Amino acid sequence: MKLSTQKHIYSVKDDRDRLSEMPDDIIVRILSCMSTIDAVRTVLLRRFGNLWTFIHTINFADFVFPDELCTWGNNKLMQWFCRFIHNVLMLHQNPFIDKFHLSIEFDEAPDDITEWLMFALGKKAKEIRLFDDRYYNFSLSSIFSKLKSQFLVTLDLDYCTFTEEFQVKLESLQKLSLYRVRMTNKSFQSFISGCPSLQELVIVNPVWVTKLSFSAANISKFSLSLTEDCDEYYYGKKSLSLNFPNLKSLYLESQLCKLDIIDISSVSDVYVNYPEVEYPSPHLPPQIKKIFLYSYGKGKSWKSQLRLTELLLKSGKVLDKLVIVPMECRLKEADQLEFVKLVSRFPRASPTARIIFA
Repeated sequence: MKLSTQKHIYSVKDDRDRLSEMPDDIIVRILSCMSTIDAVRTVLLRRFGNLWTFIHTINFADFVFPDELCTWGNNKLMQWFCRFIHNVLMLHQNPFIDKFHLSIEFDEAPDDITEWLMFALGKKAKEIRLFDDRYYNFSLSSIFSKLKSQFLVTLDLDYCTFTEEFQVKLESLQKLSLYRVRMTNKSFQSFISGCPSLQELVIVNPVWVTKLSFSAANISKFSLSLTEDCDEYYYGKKSLSLNFPNLKSLYLESQLCKLDIIDISSVSDVYVNYPEVEYPSPHLPPQIKKIFLYSYGKGKSWKSQLRLTELLLKSGKVLDKLVIVPMECRLKEADQLEFVKLVSRFPRASPTARIIFA
């Protein structure tokens, strides 16, 4: 018996309203992934109604203003933005939130910011991010004197200023990120001392008046990035001492030779980005097993990076892997071949050390 080759096309008519059948908690999760202003706009849809008031992510950062408002003067636009934030927080019904992100010119609404931050803490927020659009003009010291939470796990501060010493009490905070934050060494010490559970610290382009030196027993990951125009000032006027006895991973986007290593004896993985050094010195403990070198080949610096690579191979007694990742704009082919050839010939303190060109 021959099988029929004729194709049967079945037309299935489905008039079910699957959106209406979707559980409320699923819709709330979807709305929480949207920008807050778009989530609020769903109030115009009958099925959504006031479900946006139960979102667990409130994001006023990377905010896109309605087109009709962008023609206004800055003052009116800021007034509208503050009213919008106030109304959203007033109508919000969920007893808790996971994330609260705020990007605003802090000096335009200093009293409101305190109220909004207290709202996030009262909702037991696990993640808070604050970004000052005016770049350092407003001090958050008075606001952070009230910063206490047993639930906050992640805190990101961008372009914020702390002019006075203050005390925080963040017992559950595990990750602290400071992007271009202006503060004194004393205020930084106060901050760190109030975070006994801190495990990961990220510092990008710090504006410190004195050297950064502190001991952090619980931190296992530390990331330091010194980029942009502040590098020359930082390198010429300031110093950095590291004392992390339990540190496991160290990420550096800076001149390696400028670091004063006190104790990073537990570090096993090191990530070095932008290693432009005139007189490279590894300053790394001998127990390191993995080293990642990023962005070699920038400009004419590849020869100094070559010396750095040689020193790292000589000092790494238990080094297992050295990964070298070039810039997007690679070296000329001749220089590339010379780099690979020379690195491959370098003596290695560890007999198991492998060199990987990514």
